[in-house]
Amino acid sequence: MAYKEMNLVGLGQKDMDAFFSIADNRRAKIAAASAETPKYPFNANIMAEALHPAEQQLQVKEIIKHNVDVITYVLERTDGVPAWFRAGQYLSIKLPIGGTIVSRPYSISSTPFDTKKGFYTITVKRVDEGFGSPYILDNWKIGTQVVSSGPLGTFYYEPLRDAKKVIRYRRR
Repeated sequence: MAYKEMNLVGLGQKDMDAFFSIADNRRAKIAAASAETPKYPFNANIMAEALHPAEQQLQVKEIIKHNVDVITYVLERTDGVPAWFRAGQYLSIKLPIGGTIVSRPYSISSTPFDTKKGFYTITVKRVDEGFGSPYILDNWKIGTQVVSSGPLGTFYYEPLRDAKKVIRYRRR
C-alpha cells in the first residue's frame, strides 16, 4: 500500500514526502559515490596503528645490573612513542642469532605509566640452556638496536572476561 493511501492523520504532505524519500535519496548518493578506497588515512586507523604497532624499533638506553645473571634493560623507542600496554603483557624480541632471526617473549617489567616517559624495561635472567637470554646478556650494550613486536598477551585482569559474575542484581 502506498503511503498516500494510508490514513496518517496529523502529518503534513511535505513531512511524509520527505520521510519516504530518505531511502531513495540514500540509494542515489551511494550509486553516485566512487567505488575507490579513499587515498587519505583514517584518523581511527592512525591511532590504532600507533597504539598497536606490529613492530617497534628500540634502543638500549640504560643497563641496570642486579647481579651477573640478572639485568634490566631500559629500551627507548626510536621510531615513535612506546605503545601503551597493560601490566602483564610482553614484547616479542627479535634476536639475530647464528645467522637467523629468532623471536623470544620477554615480560615488560616497567609500569604502563613509564611509556609516557618514553621507555619500556625488560628484565632478563640467564638460563644457560636457553637460547635468547645468554645472547642478550652477552651482547646487548648501551646503544644496541632492538626490534620487537608491540605489546602482546592477555595475562591481565579484564572484568568482562575474568569476573565470576558479569551481571549482578539485588533482590528487594
